[in-house]
Amino acid sequence: FSKMGQINSESVALNDIKNLQAQKIMLSEVAKSGQITLSELMTQRMLAENKVDNPKYVPKDVQVLLNEQKNFSDMRALGRKYVEDFRMQLKSYEIDASSHNEEMKKALNKNIEFYLLEQPRQISIMEKMIEDNLKKHDNNGGTSLEAQIKFYQLEQPRQISVTEKGIQESLNANFVLLERLKKYNIFGQGQINYAINRILWIPYVTAYDWLGFFHERLSGEYLSGRTSGLIAFITGRPSFPMESLVFNYQFGGLALTTAAANANFLVDAFVNFGWIGVMVYAGFFAVITLIVVKQGNPAMQACYYYFALQASMGGLSGVLFSNGMILLICMAFFMRPKLGLVMH
Repeated sequence: FSKMGQINSESVALNDIKNLQAQKIMLSEVAKSGQITLSELMTQRMLAENKVDNPKYVPKDVQVLLNEQKNFSDMRALGRKYVEDFRMQLKSYEIDASSHNEEMKKALNKNIEFYLLEQPRQISIMEKMIEDNLKKHDNNGGTSLEAQIKFYQLEQPRQISVTEKGIQESLNANFVLLERLKKYNIFGQGQINYAINRILWIPYVTAYDWLGFFHERLSGEYLSGRTSGLIAFITGRPSFPMESLVFNYQFGGLALTTAAANANFLVDAFVNFGWIGVMVYAGFFAVITLIVVKQGNPAMQACYYYFALQASMGGLSGVLFSNGMILLICMAFFMRPKLGLVMH
């Protein structure tokens, strides 16, 4: 139970609520953006149907292709300019027939050959690819446009609706958790307050909830020792997971699957055997306490007080058999400290 108090504290729940509310705002912005995009797509479809040529509504991928097409046209013009410049340089070198000038003339002729033949060939290949892509876009543009409109009209709102529903459910769960945490954590946050809350408040309120579960869910039907795995095994009946069921009763769907709400041994006795069980358990516990005191064994007494604290927060049978309290009592009869050591 203390783990539940630390993991799902009010500060954590409040932080979760803050994050969920931020997600709702973000979804709202996504929805607005989708509506704007849908409006633009609808306008684009209307312009296409009416054969209106407006560059503002040219799709981005088409605009990229058109820009590349223009770039290649500019490259052709620049190549022709380079050829003219190179030819002018050749004329100046033809006057001087030195070896150095001959090398420069060869280089210039190579450049001229590249810009007259190779570059136009490469540009033609790229321009053909762009033309093919533009034709494909013209053929599929209507279908693509309709698919986008359908998405923003139907699919995106559906996805947003599903996500919003999940966020709202999480918000509601956190609001419920906050309310329930106020009931089970009355001393506030912080490790010291958690410890005080666990010692002073949780045993009382958990015992109260055990009785509430017993009357509401079990209709007051006694369990006859089934909350103890050992007693259930001896009697040949299935054990009853009272601790985990009560925890689920306290927190509902917010409960951790591995969490448990332990009540003190008197409440455990009552839901199993009624008032007779309370008297028997209390008498048995009193006898054990008397034995411990009469033994005069300080080591045993120190250990016993720890077990007594456990019994006040859980079932007696579990403390006796699972946690080793019965073993401690048996050992105490055979292991006595020396009198001088006790007096010292």
